[in-house]
Amino acid sequence: MRYMGFCILLPILGGLSACGDDSSGGVPGGNSPQAVTSGEKSTIGASAANLAIVNVPTTTRLSRMLYDFDNNGIFEGTREYAYDADGRLSSERYVYVDDGITDTVFGTFSIGAESSDSNILYSYNLNGLLELVTIDTVGGGRSETVYTYNDDDLITRADIRSYDGVGAVSQRMFFTLTYVGQRLDYYSWYKAPFAPDYIYELTYGADGLILSDRGRTRALLHVNQLAYTWRPDGHIDSIQETTPPVNHYSALIDYIYDATGKLAILKVMANDPNDNYQWDMLYDSEGTAAGMNVDLNSDGAIEAVVRSELEVGLCEPVYAWMRRAEPSFKADATALYLPGAGYYKLGGCL
Repeated sequence: MRYMGFCILLPILGGLSACGDDSSGGVPGGNSPQAVTSGEKSTIGASAANLAIVNVPTTTRLSRMLYDFDNNGIFEGTREYAYDADGRLSSERYVYVDDGITDTVFGTFSIGAESSDSNILYSYNLNGLLELVTIDTVGGGRSETVYTYNDDDLITRADIRSYDGVGAVSQRMFFTLTYVGQRLDYYSWYKAPFAPDYIYELTYGADGLILSDRGRTRALLHVNQLAYTWRPDGHIDSIQETTPPVNHYSALIDYIYDATGKLAILKVMANDPNDNYQWDMLYDSEGTAAGMNVDLNSDGAIEAVVRSELEVGLCEPVYAWMRRAEPSFKADATALYLPGAGYYKLGGCL
């Protein structure tokens, strides 16, 4: 999402992403390729790298996501998930069928699906780490993202290429990630091969959790900053974005939980009226994720609906890294991967 300078990833929906139009490259886990833009209220916000984590497999996984873009009871969009023999996400297929009713205009963001059909393929290396993500938009372009790892199975580089409808390379970029031990210290975005266009530096609190992510240009000009607060149980509490005076943009995303600790509402409040809305999370009678309602302007009117369908089957959780991805799992300073550093769950396992 543009207002936060990164992609919101709904934790209850296995990493359903919702990105604004300043995304860069292909976004694994739910979005078609997007063009890189700069000079807007946020120049940051898209895909960089993904990695798999070997965990104890679960037995409940996403089968389909259904999208009703105008809340008229007809789901125009359908996303189907497929898995390999090890239970890892292997592909996503998205199909849009127009119901003849004008879809809701979301303004500066999307809910992770649009009116273009697409296919996403996930490929893993011999160590089980995600190596390649290919996104094909039917009748449009294609993007490929290739990942490089160090000996600790941490992403050190992501190379992204986008192709136009006739197969010609339309865009190239790459990201490098630099660690101190296993802690991400900073990451850089290169649109040209010789020097980074943007550098993002992370700071950490005494508890080992991330306090801020500050972006600057090659010329050391401040782009903007994200500041994180965390609940005592390790879940994200709020994220505040501030920008330098030239843009005067600010936004707060607030996470509201119910009495059982489940995320109930994700609410955005910004000084841009187009960036004020909320997502109301839905659960079934057993407390399992069932979808969300999209409430533009946070006025109680539901403009769009997303529903999830589950199935029983082997599911190996896969985590991903996306530049400034919203934290979608519980923080643990002793774990290898830390939310707030761009790591998030790649769809599938619940």
